[in-house]
Amino acid sequence: MNKKYLLKRQKDLKARLKDLEARAKEENVTRDALSDIEEQVEEVTAELEEIDEAIAELPEEDVTELEDVVEDLGAATDDVVEDVEPEPSDEGGDGADEKERSRVLGIIGRGLSSRGEEAVKKLTKRSAFLRYLAGRIDGPQARSFGVAFNNGKVLVPEELNKEIISYLQEENPLRRLATVHPTKGTQGFPVQVKKAEANEVTTERDENNLIPFTDIEFDDVYLDPIEFDAIIKVTKKLTHMSDFDIEAIVIEELKKAYLRKETFWYFSNPTNSGCLAKKAVAFTSTATNPYLKLVQLKNNLPTAMRSGARWMINRAAQTELESMLDTTGNPILKDSGNDDFDFKLFTYPVEVTDYADKYDETGKKFDPSVPMIYFGNFSYFHIQDVIGSMEIEKLTELFSRENKIGFKIYHINDGQLIYGPFETPVYSLDIKAQ
Repeated sequence: MNKKYLLKRQKDLKARLKDLEARAKEENVTRDALSDIEEQVEEVTAELEEIDEAIAELPEEDVTELEDVVEDLGAATDDVVEDVEPEPSDEGGDGADEKERSRVLGIIGRGLSSRGEEAVKKLTKRSAFLRYLAGRIDGPQARSFGVAFNNGKVLVPEELNKEIISYLQEENPLRRLATVHPTKGTQGFPVQVKKAEANEVTTERDENNLIPFTDIEFDDVYLDPIEFDAIIKVTKKLTHMSDFDIEAIVIEELKKAYLRKETFWYFSNPTNSGCLAKKAVAFTSTATNPYLKLVQLKNNLPTAMRSGARWMINRAAQTELESMLDTTGNPILKDSGNDDFDFKLFTYPVEVTDYADKYDETGKKFDPSVPMIYFGNFSYFHIQDVIGSMEIEKLTELFSRENKIGFKIYHINDGQLIYGPFETPVYSLDIKAQ
C-alpha cells in the first residue's frame, strides 16, 4: 500500500476521531446521539488499527521515501477526507449518563494513541538525522524532528544505533560471540572471576571444623570503557549530487571505519591488556606433527569450556589447515554445511577472519602471512557498550582546504578476554613452532 496514502489516511481518521470526541463531550448530548457516535467511533478505530498495523510494519529502508511525506503532513492537517458535522440534539431526548460518555471517550483515546504513530516518529527522526549529515537540513530543522545534539555532535538515533551495532556483530566475530554488557554510565562494568577453589571436607562440619572464609573467593575485574573514534571524508561535490544516496554512503563508510578501530582494539591492540592476542594462553605442544598439535590443543581445553567452543583462525591458518590430512588421508578441515560458519575442525565450528592477523608492534602493521589459530570459548570475552554514547560530528572546517567534509563517529565501549587463575577459556597455537 502506498506509504503517502497510509500517513494521509491515518491523519484523516484521527481528525475524525477528535471531532467525534468533541461531540461526545458536549453537555447536551443525548443517549441516542452518543450511541450513534459510538458506532462511528468503532468504524473509524477498526480502520485506524489496520492503517497502524501497516505503518508499524514499514521497513526502515523505506525512510528515504518517507522524507517528503513528513514535510507534506503539515499541509495536510486541515485536509480531512470526511467531515463529520455534529447532528442537532433532540432536546426531548434522554441525556447520556457519564458512564456511557466515559466508555466512548476511552475508545476514542485508545484510537488516537497508536503504535503506528510511534513508528512514524522513529522513521522521521532517523530520516532527519541522515538528512542533517548530508547537509540537506540544518541543525534547528533536525532538532524539530527530535534529533539530539551534544556539544556540536549529533547523537545517533536509537534505531540507527542498533543498525550499526548489528553491522558490527555481523562483521566482528568477537562481538558476535562475546558476552555484551549494555550500560547507561561510563563506569567500568565488574566481571567476577574465581580466585580460590572450594575445599573438600570428608567429615561433618562442627564448631571445631568451621567453613573457612576462603573456600570460594571471587575477584572483580573491571572493564574500562574508552572513546573510540573514526573519521571519513567525502567531497563537497558529492554531497550536492542528488543522484547519489549520500546519506547511505556516509553511514556505510562510518560503519567500516569504526569497525576497523573496534576490531583492532579487541583482537591485537598492544595497549589493551585484555585483547585476544595478549590474553589467550599460548599452547605449548610436545608433538612435532602439526596434526597432533591441533589434537592436543583441542583436548587441552577443559570440558567445562567446550560447550560453545570454536576455532578462530586467519586466512594463512586456513591455507595451512586445508592442506593437512588426517590419519585416513582425508582433509581435516571440513565444510560445515551451515550458513553460520563455513568449516568444521574436529566437530567444532571454525571462524575465519582477517582481524585475527598477527600485529607487529615494532613495524606497527599486520602480517597476514603468519598462521594465527585460537581455540576456546569466546563468551569469556566481555564487551561493555555504553548506551546512548554513539555520536557523529560534522567537520566542515577541518578539511575545507581539500574541498571536503569530514564525519567523525564516536562510541564508548571496551572489550577484554577475562578469566581467573583456575580457568583457561581460550588458547592460541603457533602451528609452525618447532
